[in-house]
Amino acid sequence: MTAPQPKVLTNSQLYDEDFYLWLETTAKQLKAGKLAEVDLVNLIEEIECMGRSEKRALKSNLIE
Repeated sequence: MTAPQPKVLTNSQLYDEDFYLWLETTAKQLKAGKLAEVDLVNLIEEIECMGRSEKRALKSNLIE
């Protein structure tokens, strides 16, 4: 009897199933210059979301 093969996930699937591992994988790919392997759709979404969050925090701090 053979052991079950580990599930291989695409970057997009990894984003949905294990966000922290997706972050680590994406950072490694970027550092290695493997831009063709990067999950650009989700990376762009995360960067835009981070920008909106920072903008809201700044506005909130200015109002206080």
